[in-house]
Amino acid sequence: MTDGTSAATLTTIHRGCALDVKDSESEVIVKAEIPGVDAKNVDISLSGNVLTISGQKEELKEEKGEDYFVSERNFGSFRRSLELPQTVDPEKITAEQDNGVLTVKIGKLKIAKPRRIPVKVMAKAGA
Repeated sequence: MTDGTSAATLTTIHRGCALDVKDSESEVIVKAEIPGVDAKNVDISLSGNVLTISGQKEELKEEKGEDYFVSERNFGSFRRSLELPQTVDPEKITAEQDNGVLTVKIGKLKIAKPRRIPVKVMAKAGA
């Protein structure tokens, strides 16, 4: 990430959620699987170019006397952080949750692209 424009770098801080990250010319889109997590229990922060998604999946209170043969559902907290390109715009971030998938969109700053400057050859005097 030397030029600040390359793809996002994932770092798992703690037990996390599965992520898909798409880096286009105009925005970065992060999709996180968070089934069973209420939107009020999700926290999203952007510090510099590091996006952090954290939250809590609350365990449902089970009735006493219930016997389980198998219980594989996960409960508790999760936290994922990823380094985004330097070109993300912290003023252009949105988040929405639908069917257990959190979608975070972060727009990018418009950066002037380098352009080639032609060099004119001047005619020599007296030639």
